Amino acid sequence: MTRLLAIASDPALDSVLVDEVGRAHPDRVTVLLLANGFAADRWAWGDGPRERALRDRLGLLLAQVEAHTGAVVTGLVGDLAAVEDADAYDDVVRAPVALAAA
Repeated sequence: MTRLLAIASDPALDSVLVDEVGRAHPDRVTVLLLANGFAADRWAWGDGPRERALRDRLGLLLAQVEAHTGAVVTGLVGDLAAVEDADAYDDVVRAPVALAAA
């Protein structure tokens, strides 16, 4: 069984991240949506526009990864410290850093 941690940062690169995850052929994927300034699960129940946007984006990422891989998919919002037992993953995938336009 392959466990993969997918770290999403730039929304413009979400499709690239999904493609990278698909190339790994994982059985289980945890999607970490990087976001600062959220205590515990405030993003999950907060009613502000930022919280709604995070929930919508995470839901879309989970659906896309599941459809692309057939893996069991879970997700959370926060930083790497929010991931319990980060060493238990077989691989970590991040979307490449976007290059600034010249």
